[in-house]
Amino acid sequence: MADVSSCYMDEEKSNEEDFKEESWWQQGLTLFAEVSSWIVAPIILALIFGKMLDKHFDTSPWIFLSLTGVSFFVSCYGIYRIVIGYIRGLQNKDEEEK
Repeated sequence: MADVSSCYMDEEKSNEEDFKEESWWQQGLTLFAEVSSWIVAPIILALIFGKMLDKHFDTSPWIFLSLTGVSFFVSCYGIYRIVIGYIRGLQNKDEEEK
């Protein structure tokens, strides 16, 4: 009975090691997802609320265009924060390796 459980635990450790070796792509995929969400989310929100407010106040297309401009700057700021954090993480990793 002990042989079966120890064999299972060894297999579990082996799977974890394989996963760590195969996860080289996770950091890039995470960065891509974060940047993409900072691009898409503000634009979608500007589209929805801009059209809604323009319809309500009968100011078509001015509120939509102004919210789109604001969303562009919000996206730029969000991407800047993500990239700076990524660069700092790489610098810290390099310092730890030295």
